[in-house]
Amino acid sequence: MVVHVRLYATLRRPSPDGPQNRLSVDLPDGATVSDLLARLGIEQSADHVMAILNHRRVGPDHRLQPEDELHLLPPISGG
Repeated sequence: MVVHVRLYATLRRPSPDGPQNRLSVDLPDGATVSDLLARLGIEQSADHVMAILNHRRVGPDHRLQPEDELHLLPPISGG
């Protein structure tokens, strides 16, 4: 199944044309957010990435569906 991913800030991927923030990832049926993060080589701790699907936060055990669009954000802090 193909899942579409949008990467933000420091999670963007380098490319010759500048940072890439949209990816389509082929995963086995039944794959979870955790499986996707592992495929992308992203640290899976809740302190390192927030996953948003359909305008709500989902956890690492959430099962993905074909054509889902998952937004991945690094931790946000300010002062």
